[in-house]
Amino acid sequence: MTKGFRPSLVPPADRQVNLEERRPWLCVGLSVGVTLLVFVIFGMSGWNVYAHRFSKNVISLQSGDEVAMNEMSSDMSATFCSSYKLQIKSGEGTAYFLPVHAVVNKTNIDLRNISMHFNSEIEYNVKSFYLLEGSTIDVVACKNNEISERENAEIILIKGADNFKKWRKNRLCQSCTLQMVSVPKCKEEIHEKNSGRLNQTILSNDYYYLVLFCKVTSKHHMREPVISLNGSLMRTHFSVENAERQCTFPSDTECRFYLPWQSEKDVVVKFQDRKEATEEQLFTQCQPRLIFWICLFGILPVICVIPASILFACFLCRKTKRNFLSIQKQVNKRHHKEPDRERIIESETIAEQNDGMTIQDQ
Repeated sequence: MTKGFRPSLVPPADRQVNLEERRPWLCVGLSVGVTLLVFVIFGMSGWNVYAHRFSKNVISLQSGDEVAMNEMSSDMSATFCSSYKLQIKSGEGTAYFLPVHAVVNKTNIDLRNISMHFNSEIEYNVKSFYLLEGSTIDVVACKNNEISERENAEIILIKGADNFKKWRKNRLCQSCTLQMVSVPKCKEEIHEKNSGRLNQTILSNDYYYLVLFCKVTSKHHMREPVISLNGSLMRTHFSVENAERQCTFPSDTECRFYLPWQSEKDVVVKFQDRKEATEEQLFTQCQPRLIFWICLFGILPVICVIPASILFACFLCRKTKRNFLSIQKQVNKRHHKEPDRERIIESETIAEQNDGMTIQDQ
């Protein structure tokens, strides 16, 4: 029986065919869109950094507080800022411009008396301070004899504004407090050693909150003091002897200090101590160093994004023309991965016009 014959179906190698034609305008549009999107992201990032860190900020303090702006606020940077502006709208204080980071002078100590009272008409009484390393709080308190033993009174010292917020939400938060002392009745207990006494030496610069708290369960309300606290606060200060410049408020409406590139200069602000504690507000603002902001959020995206976009566009938008030899090579590679049985023709029937002869492969 005659074997079947299959002619070669591969055309000449020099014959070209377009198997896939891409849309260049669509590819270019996608590349330009990605480039613009990246520029928008960089621009929004730059605006967000400036608005939430380096724009005008407000710092709330108390009379007698003393702060160094390098550790107090994150908006003072010799890299991002060409100058630093300070303003106090109310209150009295002095700003010192130092050539290096401020250092605490533990030998320079001021003594201040502390007096607090608590009655059943308020939930708690609190005094806040910004204290420097080496400062000491030493207070003693006692509660009125009319308060029952079940109504616990406490002196609480809290470090940090975040911990104070947590304590206000949850009075049982033990991790929020730095020290807690029970307050005894005003009898013999107050004369005992360390009874109703809180003594704490400050180890790091931060906000500290002295809280007088009592959970009054009595139905009657007493306007007279239920708890009385007295004591002293010894405060350390920053060393400002080598200050390059100083401003005095309110005689100076605002102060502007120029910051050399990547310098370690610092600004110390001291508020005048008053007999009655009052809240002071300090306004700060960074004057941006334009050349750095332009390089970081303008030139850097151009250097990084545009070459990458060009390469992306060239790869995505190129036109490809493949000949039949390259197609045959791809088919052969694919067939090597497939079982041999798929490359064998089992049988082939050729219809004849005369006798309908069937030819089979052996």
